[in-house]
Amino acid sequence: MTHARQQIRHRVTSLTLLTMAEQTGAGEVYRSRTRPITLYPSIAVTGDNEYRLDVENPGYINADPSDKRYRRFYDLKIEVAVQTESDPDNVLDALCSQVETLMAADDNMGGGVIATDLISCIFERSGAGEKQTHICVMTYRCEFRTTAADPETFLA
Repeated sequence: MTHARQQIRHRVTSLTLLTMAEQTGAGEVYRSRTRPITLYPSIAVTGDNEYRLDVENPGYINADPSDKRYRRFYDLKIEVAVQTESDPDNVLDALCSQVETLMAADDNMGGGVIATDLISCIFERSGAGEKQTHICVMTYRCEFRTTAADPETFLA
């Protein structure tokens, strides 16, 4: 198995692949930003921060790791990028709309995640002239639970 965060990224990558195919018939979906993006439009799915609260842990310090239950908050980044000469803002918004719709339809990621909420969108532009790249970085906060001993298995 894989860490719960990786399972979330893989699920979102699968969802966004559908978006890219339906919306554009081209483009690329990346599971990380380790290589430069060369094909547009593109979607990169990455993670940022994770915050953890200890829950349901009476006697937490002396508790067995399999008894320690963590409530986790993971900031998932979905970066949508377009490079087009005609109406880039509208092309970007159309892709973002598709991603938001799919994320809302599967906000518990198949049952493992308690909640997934869009908490911010940051817009960027790079380049000059006709080849500007327009980017929207959407941050979703994913809430889920695991035990200290098993970060790969979601708890109900």
